[in-house]
Amino acid sequence: MEPSPEPSEHKEEEDEEWEVESYDEPDEFELLEPIEKLDYEQELSSAPFQVEHHGVLQNGLTYYVKKNSTPKDIILVNLIVKAGAVCEEENERGVAHIIEHLVLEGYGYTNSDATEYLKAFKHQCGAHQQAKTYWDHTSYNFSVTNSEDLRKALALTAAISQELVVTSDELEKEKLIVIDELWHGSQIVEKQHSRIFSAQLYQGTKYAEPLGGTEKNVRDLSVDIVKGFYLKWYVPNNMAVIVVGDATETQSIIGLVRTYFERQPRGVPQHLEFPLLKQCEPRLTTHVNSEILKVYVSFMFEKQWGKRVNEVFIYFQQILLQKVIVERLKKILLSMSNPKEIQYSRDNDSQMYSNFVVWVECEGYETIKVLETFLVEIARLRVHGIEENELSEGCVFWLKTAGAEYRNRLDHSSEELQKNYTRHFNYRECDLCPKLQAQLIVALTKSVNVEKMKSFCELQCKASNLSVIILQSKNFVTQEDMKGSLQKITDLEKEGSLAQRSDEEVKGSNNLILEMEPESGKIVERVEHSDIGAVELILSNGMQVTYQCTMDDEGVLLSGFSYGGLSELAKEDLLSCLFSCEIGQNVLCKSFERFFTACDKVGFKVAVDEYKRAFSANFVDSSYIKLALQIVYFLFTSDLEPEEEDLQAVVDDLRERLSPRHQRLQDILVNTAKEINSGGSCIYKPLKAEDLSQVDTSKAWKYFKNCFRDPSSFRVIMIGKFDSASVDPLLSRYLGGIPRPSVPIMEFQRGKLTPAPSHFPLAVTM
Repeated sequence: MEPSPEPSEHKEEEDEEWEVESYDEPDEFELLEPIEKLDYEQELSSAPFQVEHHGVLQNGLTYYVKKNSTPKDIILVNLIVKAGAVCEEENERGVAHIIEHLVLEGYGYTNSDATEYLKAFKHQCGAHQQAKTYWDHTSYNFSVTNSEDLRKALALTAAISQELVVTSDELEKEKLIVIDELWHGSQIVEKQHSRIFSAQLYQGTKYAEPLGGTEKNVRDLSVDIVKGFYLKWYVPNNMAVIVVGDATETQSIIGLVRTYFERQPRGVPQHLEFPLLKQCEPRLTTHVNSEILKVYVSFMFEKQWGKRVNEVFIYFQQILLQKVIVERLKKILLSMSNPKEIQYSRDNDSQMYSNFVVWVECEGYETIKVLETFLVEIARLRVHGIEENELSEGCVFWLKTAGAEYRNRLDHSSEELQKNYTRHFNYRECDLCPKLQAQLIVALTKSVNVEKMKSFCELQCKASNLSVIILQSKNFVTQEDMKGSLQKITDLEKEGSLAQRSDEEVKGSNNLILEMEPESGKIVERVEHSDIGAVELILSNGMQVTYQCTMDDEGVLLSGFSYGGLSELAKEDLLSCLFSCEIGQNVLCKSFERFFTACDKVGFKVAVDEYKRAFSANFVDSSYIKLALQIVYFLFTSDLEPEEEDLQAVVDDLRERLSPRHQRLQDILVNTAKEINSGGSCIYKPLKAEDLSQVDTSKAWKYFKNCFRDPSSFRVIMIGKFDSASVDPLLSRYLGGIPRPSVPIMEFQRGKLTPAPSHFPLAVTM
């Protein structure tokens, strides 16, 4: 395979106004005894926690065996070899990857169980789809459903680790396959960007080399090089066998591991050097070879293994800081005249560093503005640290995460456990007892403060931890431009001119929609379903609401829908109204500065399809329920009447976003399949930039407004961890407060449903 870069118990009391008092009992997480005093130098146990059998054979092979019945009747068998791309010498580039291929062809295997299982496995799903070469290890992954196949799979892992014998012809055959794989990988834009990024970030180290090597590297490999690397690294003291799943007898599995692996002699210990990156200034790079202009900013953090309490605290602060960076940039970039969607990822493929990357797409003329936005906020964090409200939000996030993990501590899937054991073997990461981990997080949230975070920000946001890469289709921005922007921000910092965020900015980030206090509606009917903990409401405007309070800390889901959609339109209106959702949302975002940011905060989305209209929100913190309901109220009651030029500006932006250079291959494939499966129905026609010239924008906007106007046709469902006593008044005010139109709008008649038309009219009358 190609290398990979319980319900709450509360007493309810009702009166005539449907007010509810709730008495929530503390759950097991909240009842954990606190750590009175943190010892930051305390060493934490390095033994994996959730494992039945863990040990090392006399020849050095490590094993992990665990019975786990999620999913049922599935047993995962894994062989981990600490041999990846960073183990290769100059003349060995690509050898770790090609050995991954060779061992799954079974060359030289003498064990009949191994060859039989390999043949059956390849026929079923392709063996190479079950292995990956990483920077510092190679993983072979198999899945079985019975004890006989488990025995054969262990026989195969043993053969992989000790029986490979390859001829020159066999090697040449596999080279062609690997070269073809490398070529296909080179055509994927995301992988091109990943390689450029790695080369930039890890200059002077093996991590800067292409993972898997180049075509020339692979062609230059010989049988002797392959044999030498295999004998050097595929040795018991460099490998681990992991068996996790629904096995009946785990003790017998250890016996099988001993049978197949003990006869293999211990190898010579190998030690890899991972030098620290010597970087005094930010790395600034532009690369002209991209259809879409993207600005990438990377923060390099030293990796924390959690071996001491202090390392856990550093990791805790790193995640908190990363969250603040993303939230700040979101609020700024989404409030621009042409809003930008920020994306981010965490990369832990290096032995020494964790890499946090944020990036955003933009137009050429906006590049410097976007770059300087990044640099200013990073400098502000370095100078002023984080705000009190940001720290509070971050601690709430950590407590919710820790609480969810502790409550679900016995519900791990076999795949999750396998990944934990892999990290423990490769990096000696501490697999903490869930109780201790939860207690530590609670104690750390109490001990952290803005002063500590300011010192941490000074250290982590220093210029030497920063890299900036701009990928562009042509030279919109040069390296000198980037240096100029950096110098500009540096001078402001030296002069002490980088002010803390203003009160207006902080207030704006917390109140994303202007305060609205509509006249509250009423709950006219309430039905409680105590068996499932759900409540059904009918509001005074006819809207039906169902909600269920749970103990799930994963967040709150809000969804509303009404029947009636595009299938009821006349043919001549269909093309314009296909774009109504895109145009409507863009008009609201451009007309109301905070609307886009508010929607992003709660994951609010709107959809209009052939037979229904819908809105949804998905957010972690139940305190955002009010904001989500405000957005719904705003959606239904906005009386905005945009000018023609405003509508045209929206269409121009939409045309650019729908242009081929912004289309992802996977979206094109999904849209094509949808169009084919619909029999050519124009309702399922993908939105294309060239169709916008025929769109009546006023008609599209009017249709969008009418889709979300009559509350009596909508049913709303909300599920999550929240207090019904506080939710009922919000539902009454913001949903019940939506006025019901005197005349029905878009009344859906199920008996008059017509098939979706297959073609647009030849001429569209506007």
